[in-house]
Amino acid sequence: MCVRRLSRCASSLLAWAVPAAGALTLSCGSSSSGAPATGSTEGGAPTYDTNAPSAACGASNTAPGTTTVQLMSGGIARNYILHVPPGYAGKPTPLVINMHGFLSSASPQETWTEMNGVADSENFIVAYPNGAGTPSSWNAGSCCEYSDTSRDDVAFISAVIDDIAQSTCLALDRVYATGMSNGGFMSHNLGCNLSDKIAAIGPVSGVLGIAPVDCMPGRPIPVMEFHGTADPLVPYDGGTPSPALWSLLYSNAPPEFASVADTIGFWTIKDGCGATPQQTYSSGNATCETYSGCQGGAVVTLCTIDGGGHTWPGGNPSALPSFATNLVGPMTQSISASSQLWTFFKGYKLPVGFDGGMTAVPPYMNYPNASVATSDAGDAGTTSGGASDGAPGDATLE
Repeated sequence: MCVRRLSRCASSLLAWAVPAAGALTLSCGSSSSGAPATGSTEGGAPTYDTNAPSAACGASNTAPGTTTVQLMSGGIARNYILHVPPGYAGKPTPLVINMHGFLSSASPQETWTEMNGVADSENFIVAYPNGAGTPSSWNAGSCCEYSDTSRDDVAFISAVIDDIAQSTCLALDRVYATGMSNGGFMSHNLGCNLSDKIAAIGPVSGVLGIAPVDCMPGRPIPVMEFHGTADPLVPYDGGTPSPALWSLLYSNAPPEFASVADTIGFWTIKDGCGATPQQTYSSGNATCETYSGCQGGAVVTLCTIDGGGHTWPGGNPSALPSFATNLVGPMTQSISASSQLWTFFKGYKLPVGFDGGMTAVPPYMNYPNASVATSDAGDAGTTSGGASDGAPGDATLE
């Protein structure tokens, strides 16, 4: 595999040249890290226990910072942006795969979600892969690759994880996937078809796009979904996107999307969860409900943004132009998807000895009271309740 790394200046993040139509499905994010990480620290950076350090551990020469990495996957030249936090010290470190929306790319996703700020505070690595095709997309079922549905983007994401593990000390049992819009659809796809590498998923404004019969994870999948009730592109209640808005983005007829309720219902049944959710977050127009009692201790959480549009909750308001807000709907500041996703993710890791079956699934650590064991001290701290993202003192985490 041929790999070429290109250094980037931090100031280049401000050089946005995004076409007007491309802004419609792009995400926005918050740098708020939410509740502080638990566990031991070294130089102020949290560390995490792992049962699966990557081959580069002990021999990693990766330095903190942001680079662009080139690789070949399926005969196609692909690339991703890799952000390594300043606290990285060559010890097993979690990885979050953060995927952009239809028509977007890795750089706007990095800039608008601002997950790097959370990663720097919480000491995890973030990879922002680029889709492929024209326009750029992910092959995730009903959204949004229509010109080359044979392209294997699951294999590409798997290759990204393997590539990072070659040069960086990863906690291979602590790899997570999130994404906006088409990237959210892709997160579901990875939960279905890459469950041997992805510990938990966090789709934003994206529903299950592949046929339920084609979703066969080998174990329960922890899920945290964010979705606005006024999303005009991926409607909360399912069906087709706004025809007028869709026609600005693509020449195809609007597709038919599953509803959020059907998507969450699918995962709760697949994971064997209880039928009644518990409210686990409430602030402003953001409410999260969690289905627990799932197999293996997994949970399924839905964060609903009442009146929210096709946006990344808690995003930087300046990153979404006013004309785009008029088209895709408002972006809430009542919750930070980036920080809450990490609060969710860090409570989960792949089961010890997981080999594609469900025989080795131990109890998971449940959101929002996620417990993070440390690699040095061997003790565990707990995170629960407390800080609101965007509305201090108003949110409740129960």
